[in-house]
Amino acid sequence: MTWKKYLLLAIILSITVLLITHYTLSASIYDESSSTPPPSSYVLINITAPNYTTWTIYANASNVWYAYYQGSGSQVFGPAYVGEPGTIVTFNVASTTNCEYPSITYEPSSSIALSEGANYEMIAINCVSYVNATINVTSGGGIIMILSTPGFITTQSLIINGPTIQSMVLPVNTTLFIIAWPFYGYTLEGVYVDGTAINYTETPYGSFHTEVMLSTNSTITVEFTNATSSS
Repeated sequence: MTWKKYLLLAIILSITVLLITHYTLSASIYDESSSTPPPSSYVLINITAPNYTTWTIYANASNVWYAYYQGSGSQVFGPAYVGEPGTIVTFNVASTTNCEYPSITYEPSSSIALSEGANYEMIAINCVSYVNATINVTSGGGIIMILSTPGFITTQSLIINGPTIQSMVLPVNTTLFIIAWPFYGYTLEGVYVDGTAINYTETPYGSFHTEVMLSTNSTITVEFTNATSSS
């Protein structure tokens, strides 16, 4: 009779194992089928940059999704399941290191509307060389200086009243559009780049205009003189 008891115990254990296995498989299948599928649109991000440059890229979408991507050199991220087709995603290079004057391009654009399936964003970070510019404005007037650099969308403007000397570090090939404005009783004596006089244009409003492109370290002097002494 003992062997019958062992046989009955073995049968009960086998049935128990089968029931547990069946329950586990059923639970696994249920979880798999009930999980939320990812959105049908996703983004692949390709970033190119010099190896010595580190960067942080901020991306945000119209559905409140956002992400920060950090790295150095050239890298690829994705797929990022941002949202459904039609979602607007905007990319911005928030910061760079070892790249003082970055020139940044976004392809196809810094903002894209997601289409079905794969969407691609390419971000190129180029590091621009720079030059030193010394601006010397003598007494008797001031200047308005507008700075524009190839590859940069925006321009910068400065107002400098003499007498003063200012030093700046600017991207190479920056163009300085200079508007010289003498104070009452003064006139413009000349504009000099590294001691060499350059041409300028006088306007009917009493100002003088000229342009200087910075390809090397340069000293720009805007010299005013007393109008009575110059006559």
